[in-house]
Amino acid sequence: MMTLDELKNILSTMNLKQVARDAGVHYNAIYRLMNGGTNPSYETVQKIIAHLEIKGIVK
Repeated sequence: MMTLDELKNILSTMNLKQVARDAGVHYNAIYRLMNGGTNPSYETVQKIIAHLEIKGIVK
């Protein structure tokens, strides 16, 4: 299972607006995740990880 810190590290190199669009989540959810504004919902994290798996970025 991937930790939030690992996910943030991966996302830090990516275009967050594009990730949000492709993963089907609101950009603000990813922005808050990256900046520690709030803990993301399980569903949001799963959507982002699923998108990264489809793109072959994570396994």
